[in-house]
Amino acid sequence: MKNSTSNLTEGPIGSRLLRMAVPMMLGMVAIMLFNVADTFFVGQIGAQELAAMGYSFPVIFVLNSIVFGIGIGAMSIISIAIGKGNHHQVQRITTHTLILALALTFALSAIGLATMHPIFTSLGASGNVLALVEQYVSIWYLGIFFLVIPMLGNSAIRATGDTKTPAYIMAFAAIVNIILDPAFIFGYGPIPAMGLQGAAIATIISWALTFFASLYVLKYRYDLLEIAIPKFDELISSWGKILQVGLPASATNLLFPLSMGILTAMVATYGDEAVAGFGVAGRIESLAIIGVIGMSTSIAPFVGQNFGAKKIERIKKGLSFSFKFGMVWGAAMFAILFLFAYPISSLFSSDPLIIFSSAAYLTIVPICYGISAMGAFVSQSLNAMRRPLEASAILLLRLAILAVPLAWLGSTLFGLEGLYAGIAVAHIVTGATAYFYSKRMLPAE
Repeated sequence: MKNSTSNLTEGPIGSRLLRMAVPMMLGMVAIMLFNVADTFFVGQIGAQELAAMGYSFPVIFVLNSIVFGIGIGAMSIISIAIGKGNHHQVQRITTHTLILALALTFALSAIGLATMHPIFTSLGASGNVLALVEQYVSIWYLGIFFLVIPMLGNSAIRATGDTKTPAYIMAFAAIVNIILDPAFIFGYGPIPAMGLQGAAIATIISWALTFFASLYVLKYRYDLLEIAIPKFDELISSWGKILQVGLPASATNLLFPLSMGILTAMVATYGDEAVAGFGVAGRIESLAIIGVIGMSTSIAPFVGQNFGAKKIERIKKGLSFSFKFGMVWGAAMFAILFLFAYPISSLFSSDPLIIFSSAAYLTIVPICYGISAMGAFVSQSLNAMRRPLEASAILLLRLAILAVPLAWLGSTLFGLEGLYAGIAVAHIVTGATAYFYSKRMLPAE
């Protein structure tokens, strides 16, 4: 590697994981700001435009889940190759990853454009809202090239242990989008007002800039790109290894919206106010667990490189540190939310029923944050070691096997608070299972 600091197989463990996790947290905040800016500015146009954007979210989430899963596969294979010290293989796999991104771009764009009308009609969009959705998403599909390659490129960069650069790239994209959104939506100088289409164009321009930034870092900072026509058999071999991990990860990611839809339907039996409070709590929770997300994203390249270098004891120590971090972070978030659930919820609504629903969630579910983090850390570690089915089993246990049935049982016995308690118990059981499994999933060094 051109940058020797990317070696995660040597040196202190805890401080290195923390230095990797913090930038990822900032990067996640940047992505949230990106989405908030889009929603805020589009909301200034009108209710129909905001509704049209709302209809696009499920489809965009599915596409992002597919690409994110492939990124997990790429990170796993690249980090293992880095750990083995085979730079030529690292170059080849990274280059093949971007070629896969190009193939994905054409496939997703073509399928998306061809199925746009029936999909959004089935989701309930009609009339002028349907027309607005198609205008917005058609631009999004045509520009998806500039999203897919940076997402997979950033996965390759993280595989080196560098989490700062992807975070900077995400933050840069968010800032550019915030600046461009009002200009293209409302018009500025020579730029005409384009409404919802303007939001899509601003997003694509932001992606395009990250596209060039990612390629620059991959080629000139880390020398990870191979400028040569790939051999067909090597290309297929690399794609097979990436998809072996990436496809199960993508499929597992899709469980999140499915399980969330079922849980939302359960909450809806208590009224629209309960659903609104559930949604408010979800937004607060996304910030509360950002430390866990940052650490789980950092543990993957750490485990991958050390697995490639056959340093099993370092993996054990890294997991042990991440578990302690997760428990401390989870305890801190539980204490804050338990004490301030009602004041925080009151910032989002003055309706007492909405506040009650949100505060009930925030005083019950966060008790699981610390132990639940173990499930995320173990799952990421298994993906990094090319054991995706075991990683998927952990998430399947939480989302499908435990969360929905236990939430239903809790709701039946104790009402809305029982429903939330069922969710917490599902997280606790899954985290404990992952913790005990971690003690036997690694071979002796």
